[in-house]
Amino acid sequence: MPRHTSRILAGALMALATAACVPDRKTEDPAPAPTVTETGPGAVTGSPLVSEADVDNLIRDFTAWNNRTNLAVNAGAVTEFESEAAREMDEAALSSRAAGDVPKPFSYQRVGSRVPGRTSGADWFVVETMTSLSSTNFPLIMVRDGSRWKLAHYAEVNAALPQTRTDLTGNVEIVDAADAGGTLVAAPEKVAAAHAKTIAFEAPADPLFGGDTTTKQVLNPISYLYTTLFQSTKQPVAATRLTYRTEVAPYPVRALRTAEGGAVIAYTTVTEIVGTYPGLMPYVKPQYRKISKGAVRGRNTIHVIAQWWAQVPPKGSNFPVAILGGTTGITRFS
Repeated sequence: MPRHTSRILAGALMALATAACVPDRKTEDPAPAPTVTETGPGAVTGSPLVSEADVDNLIRDFTAWNNRTNLAVNAGAVTEFESEAAREMDEAALSSRAAGDVPKPFSYQRVGSRVPGRTSGADWFVVETMTSLSSTNFPLIMVRDGSRWKLAHYAEVNAALPQTRTDLTGNVEIVDAADAGGTLVAAPEKVAAAHAKTIAFEAPADPLFGGDTTTKQVLNPISYLYTTLFQSTKQPVAATRLTYRTEVAPYPVRALRTAEGGAVIAYTTVTEIVGTYPGLMPYVKPQYRKISKGAVRGRNTIHVIAQWWAQVPPKGSNFPVAILGGTTGITRFS
């Protein structure tokens, strides 16, 4: 989400985490299988992981609990209702808030959902949302953590996710990260790795992504020049040199089958931005000092996480992979 809302979501899932507990009753559908298998149009995947009525109930309480939780600005509570990239980003975001800087209350609206079936092996689903603070879309990936649903991934996109295909049961089809069936122009995990290589100042273009301009709008490493600061006698000074390294974060790459046979995928990258200034100690702005993990003379390293959505065409297509949007946040200084 944008800077002013990424931290707001840091409190939003407490209600969802508690309200989505799996009921303890003998008639409950069996839990998803531990292995995710790619589903197709002929698949029968049983009842959905969560019903539309349940999602509505979750979102109904979602806003109230979010506003109440954010009022406390408690980074330590994030792990109760978030996991993976969402938790990493929002723990840092809440820790970086200045005293008295409390998120504004907001309204929250569900605009859609993409839910796999219970026997697909998936332990996640997508809720498409909007808030009163933005006119853009925020698809949320919810993952099962024991008996709770927790927020694992969110990223701002300019338009609704593309239409997805459903199986014979009416549940959305999933695509495994390796695309074992070879149905796409590139497997989701390979798309994520290729995208990571393009995230650097003056990085070479990759034809897989065509004329992508979205990435630099979401994450432009050179913009961190004046965050990578060093102490001097008068005032902090910028690094004399910046280097960048981006990798796919150690979180799952998830994918849904689109109507035309491609996939819409979600993944996370982490960019390490290293600023150098020989002889000077790094300077970390006050709001970031709680997420600063040590200091090394002459070097100031920023860790930036980015959550992404991308659309991958089906095999044989002449269209490039489209980066649909993303959300970033500084998670650590070292």
